[in-house]
Amino acid sequence: MPTLVVTTWKQTAAALHLTAKAKDILTRLKSGSKVFFDNIKAKGPDGTTRTLQSFFVSCQ
Repeated sequence: MPTLVVTTWKQTAAALHLTAKAKDILTRLKSGSKVFFDNIKAKGPDGTTRTLQSFFVSCQ
């Protein structure tokens, strides 16, 4: 039977780069972990802000 382990961290960054805390969380992930990014905003060259599509990343 598969084992399901769910651990949730929520980090918010208001800049182009990840926060130190988010980087710390990502460096501690084990192979096979999945990370979900959502509520992503991007400002275009015309100055309008758009919401980008959410996505998963699998760690190797």
